[in-house]
Amino acid sequence: MKNFRNFSIKKRFLILFFICIITFVSFGIFALIQMDNLAEVTQKLYTQSSKVSEAAVKAKLDLIKINSSIKDVILLSNTNEIQSQINKVSEYETDMQKNLDIMDQNSVDSNTKRNLQDANDLLSKWWKPQRDKIIEDVKNGKKNEAIDVSKGISSDFVDQLELDLDNIYSTSSDNQISLIQQSNEMQNSERTTLIITLTVLISILTLTFILMALSILNPINKLKEHMAKTSKSGNLEEYKIIDHKNEITEMAKNYNELIKKLKDEFWINDNRNSLNEQMAGNISVKELTQKTINFLSRSLDSGAGTFYIYNSEKNILTLNSSFAFTEREMLSNTYEIGQGIIGQVALEKKPILLTNVRKSDAVICSGTINGTPLNVYAFPLIYNDELYGVIELSSFEAITELKQKFIERISSVIAVNLYSAVQNEKIKQLLKVSEKATKEAQEVSAQLINANSILEEQQRQLQVQTEELQQTNSQLEEQQQILQQQSEELQQTNAQLEENQSYMEEQSKLLNAKNDELEKSRIEILERSNDLEMANKYKTQFLANVSHELRTPLNSIILLSKLLIKGCKDVTLHDSQEKIKVIFNAGQDLLNLINDILDLSKIEAGKIDLNYTYFKSSAITEELSNLFNENAVEKNIQFICEDKLKDTIYGDKEKISQVLKNFLSNSFKFTENGSVKLKIEENTKGNNSIVFSVIDTGIGISKEHLDTIFEEFHQADGSISRKYGGTGLGLSISTKLCDLMKGKINVISEVDMGSTFSLYLPVIVPEKRSSNYQEIAATSTIMNNEVQHIINVQENDIKKEKNKQLLIIEDDKTLIDSIKAISEGIGFQTLTSNNGNEGFKLLEENDVDGIVLDLGLPDVEGIELLKKIDLQLKQRKLSIPVVIYTGMQISKEQEKEIKLYADSIIIKTTNSFERLLDELTLILHRFNGEKEYKNIITSKINKDRALNLENKKILIVDDDSRNIFVLAAALEEYGAEIIEAENGKIALDKLQNETCDLILMDIMMPVMNGYDTIKAIRNNDSMKGIPIIATTAKSLKGDREKCMEAGANDYISKPIDYDVLITLVKAWINKA
Repeated sequence: MKNFRNFSIKKRFLILFFICIITFVSFGIFALIQMDNLAEVTQKLYTQSSKVSEAAVKAKLDLIKINSSIKDVILLSNTNEIQSQINKVSEYETDMQKNLDIMDQNSVDSNTKRNLQDANDLLSKWWKPQRDKIIEDVKNGKKNEAIDVSKGISSDFVDQLELDLDNIYSTSSDNQISLIQQSNEMQNSERTTLIITLTVLISILTLTFILMALSILNPINKLKEHMAKTSKSGNLEEYKIIDHKNEITEMAKNYNELIKKLKDEFWINDNRNSLNEQMAGNISVKELTQKTINFLSRSLDSGAGTFYIYNSEKNILTLNSSFAFTEREMLSNTYEIGQGIIGQVALEKKPILLTNVRKSDAVICSGTINGTPLNVYAFPLIYNDELYGVIELSSFEAITELKQKFIERISSVIAVNLYSAVQNEKIKQLLKVSEKATKEAQEVSAQLINANSILEEQQRQLQVQTEELQQTNSQLEEQQQILQQQSEELQQTNAQLEENQSYMEEQSKLLNAKNDELEKSRIEILERSNDLEMANKYKTQFLANVSHELRTPLNSIILLSKLLIKGCKDVTLHDSQEKIKVIFNAGQDLLNLINDILDLSKIEAGKIDLNYTYFKSSAITEELSNLFNENAVEKNIQFICEDKLKDTIYGDKEKISQVLKNFLSNSFKFTENGSVKLKIEENTKGNNSIVFSVIDTGIGISKEHLDTIFEEFHQADGSISRKYGGTGLGLSISTKLCDLMKGKINVISEVDMGSTFSLYLPVIVPEKRSSNYQEIAATSTIMNNEVQHIINVQENDIKKEKNKQLLIIEDDKTLIDSIKAISEGIGFQTLTSNNGNEGFKLLEENDVDGIVLDLGLPDVEGIELLKKIDLQLKQRKLSIPVVIYTGMQISKEQEKEIKLYADSIIIKTTNSFERLLDELTLILHRFNGEKEYKNIITSKINKDRALNLENKKILIVDDDSRNIFVLAAALEEYGAEIIEAENGKIALDKLQNETCDLILMDIMMPVMNGYDTIKAIRNNDSMKGIPIIATTAKSLKGDREKCMEAGANDYISKPIDYDVLITLVKAWINKA
């Protein structure tokens, strides 16, 4: 058992495993042997008894058949039939003989053998002669004799043979019963044996497992109990290890090693604390060195010790204190740097350990002994990389690594305290010098005072002395005053020096503590800043992904419902159209909610930019009036728009409209009857600002909710049974937008009396604009019939955003008016010129966003002007689209040259205004994005003239089959042939095999995203000319630029507006 404990846990489990294997293999072999015995008995039961019984029955049956056939032979008269029966008799005899042979082969019983012998004798000696005689008599026609013989056979042969066969069957049955009983007994015996054997084996294995587990768990539990005891008591006691070679012993050794290290560490800390206590207080250098060498010598069991202080001026080390040190002639009390062990330690600033000292002079003396130390250890005292002293210790015992580690820890502490003590002594010396100087000054002052009193006495007695003596006296008085002032100043200086010294020490400590706190705070702030930055990053990415996932199904709902609305023109489908409109409006509401969340995220991330432009105050009232008139009619509420300002405003019209829309939406939501009023006026309270007010007669807001309604996701009524819906984001977004515009929001409200929301915005004075700037109103009537056909829209359908300028250089006044009408109808402001030089001057003096240029100008060559324009734009680092609109016939060489400087060329024809409108809408879309573009009037163009996609192939690349379905449905209505691809890789494969005229490319796709696919197409010479319109559900800042950088021609965000889609496809497919 002792040797077993030396086994590792792995070996123990292997032994247990092999015991189990051997046990179960033995049990299996034993069970197989018992099964073989049982099988042998079963085999006997079948081969002996069963076969004999079966053969006896068959033989008896054959006997009956033989007897019956013999009778048939006698009774039949037909020769053939008789012969047939004779043959059967022979067959039955053969079968009977075979059965008798089977019985003979499988029987072991003597009675059965005897009966078989009798049966064989009857067959061979008696039956066969009688059979032959009957057959012969029948063949000779002696049937009566044959009948007589057969009667004798029946009475003698058959009865006797049946008796023998019955005896054989009976004996076999008895043997069979006996074998069955034997088999049952053997089976019961084997079952009992197996149960006993299995029980014994299980008991042995259980006992072995228990012993094995106890041999492992008992030492572990003892070690665990010891560790728990140590943890509770705090006494670091080593575990008593039994000398075994296993994992538990190794664990105990490691635990003991840990305890030893902890003891060593505690010993070091305790001694260091004790040494600090010894050195604490305001003590001299001598006291410090003596206490230190005494403590070290006693703590480290040293026989002798010396403490040398370094004199930096003389560059020597001088013995200052010692412990049990005996001075001898051969040993010096001073050392130069590099001289002896002491000097070498000072030179290297590293400790030196001497072992096995043999020199007779290096002895430790006492009253009873005089011996050579075993070890000598010298170490330097370093503070701020400066040497302050060396300590040397001699000991009869070995200076262990623990003691060396302790010395290494406390050497810097001793150096710091030695430095402080030296500095304190220097300060004391300075104070003594100062005090001495003060005393001397006081003595001189006393002497001067005495001399002055004598002189005063002489002055009183000798008033008649000359003016020269008076002069001398006054000079002496001045000198006396100067000396007194100097004395007072010196005293004040000494006092200030003392105060400054203590103050500086305190400030130094406080400053160090503050610096530590500041560093910790800086690190904590930096970590929190990083955490906040990562949180904002994850939030922005999450919102972008959510936007994509929500906008993708919304795109299908909105676009498909719009298609269905356009298809339900029949009056009978009016109800269906109304239901589809409900779906469409619900989708738009959900889209607005997503946009609100994204707007809030963009504002918080600082990704919202202000776009200041000039606009009329009436433009705000007209837009909001058109937007909310229908709400007012539905709720039977009076909606009033009052513009008292009636002036031009310089500001971000879109952001102002968004804030006012939120105010108006809330007012209409919470007003059941009465009125809602929008008022724009100048602030009359003196500060230079404009006030936009929304006044309603709704339910009002209680005072306790006034401060909380502007919080994110907060509503005055947030219960589940609330009457009014909404997310609580509108006012929060409005507040943040107001802060961006440096304005403020004021709310006045009373429950059941209504509310007034006021937006105060400062009046901004922009830089002075060019005097050539012209603001031209949209032309309502155009003379040209083609233009009149294209622009057929009511005034309230046009969103007049006057923030993008188009420069038109054309010498035909009629065409200028026509192009102006088209441009202003879709949202441009226009600058016009009828000659090249004036047009180029307008370009230099104004910021324009697009140029329409005629080449046939009267004063300058069109291509030369185009080159000057290109050079001007490059110098100003501008990328402005230039559209050539000319009636000149252009050669192929000229076309190549023009395309170097212009974006597109349109030749003036009957239908050229459609092409021009396409180009202008693309320019507006490039700058304004889709919010403004959705209001472009091209949705009013005659469908047949606006778009014809017959024989045009359009590739739609999108991983969402719903998007492909709705886009295909919208484009197939115009005759387009649609090609579908689930991702960029499939799209590239399809483009290799067939051509297409336009590609609608989704950006976020698996396998290969839209950016990589667009780049791959642009890098392929055979595909790079195909127009590509990027579609994405991510609408964060920078997505459009990324698409354009990848190589897309245009960009449209989901959910895709039907009119925008058709207009973009029309514009780009005509350019393909």
